[in-house]
Amino acid sequence: MCIVGISDVIDAMTFEIDPDDRRHEERVRLLYHRSSLVEPATAQAICRQLQTRYLGFVHDKRATIVAWTGEHFQIDMRDISDTNQKGAGDALMAAIVDVFLSSGGKTVGTVGAQEILNLKSPDLTGALRTEIRHHVGRAFRAEGSTLRSVISFEEPFDSWRQLLERQLKYLGVQAVNALGWLSIAFAINRLAVLIGMGDLVRIPFKKVSTILGAALQWLKALLTLMFGH
Repeated sequence: MCIVGISDVIDAMTFEIDPDDRRHEERVRLLYHRSSLVEPATAQAICRQLQTRYLGFVHDKRATIVAWTGEHFQIDMRDISDTNQKGAGDALMAAIVDVFLSSGGKTVGTVGAQEILNLKSPDLTGALRTEIRHHVGRAFRAEGSTLRSVISFEEPFDSWRQLLERQLKYLGVQAVNALGWLSIAFAINRLAVLIGMGDLVRIPFKKVSTILGAALQWLKALLTLMFGH
């Protein structure tokens, strides 16, 4: 759904796909902020080439996100001293992931991509701005993080609560997607029974119940150890 990187990398990718000098000159103006305006047609062309709905790129610590519709959002990070080109790109990627996961609990497949990252929404662009600066700042507070890197999953979390909140959001998305696949498998199995092929899958419910019970007991013990109740 989204490709994020520094402008040099996006530049190389697009030129490899389409080495036409005239079209690439237009892309370069957009990728390296050599024009004061984001040309919707150029943004759409790049997204179409890379087969993505959203594209995020960073040059000289200035970040831009463009949509396949031509909409765009920009943030200038040159006033943040504790980062460099790669760090700014990592911050943009981490921010997009965080905003995507917290976008109202929506899951992939239940809504259109334009509803998840609506770049016309001031709430969403405000959240992106906040998260980008948050990731840049916390990279230098995180003990053991990769120097100049702000990729969120490489760093320790600020608190157990923050860790659990993010993991619950992630697990919620995965649970909904897993239920979707199970529904498909159940429907295929029922169809096989109806046409006389018999059950394609036989689920040992007693064994599954035993495993789930043991897992829940383990989770209860872990939470008790962490929080005391």
